[in-house]
Amino acid sequence: MKDQEKCPDCHGRGFTVYPYNEYAYFNSFECPGCQGSGAYTDWYNLNQSL
Repeated sequence: MKDQEKCPDCHGRGFTVYPYNEYAYFNSFECPGCQGSGAYTDWYNLNQSL
């Protein structure tokens, strides 16, 4: 993902999808890894301190 400059958590989308119910709709939330930007550099900078 580093070569493509995409966040490894959300694959560059900026959001993650969590299934609400297997028979219902899906909920999407801002990616906590990159804070919604989808960029690898933001993900890297935020996860440096961990």
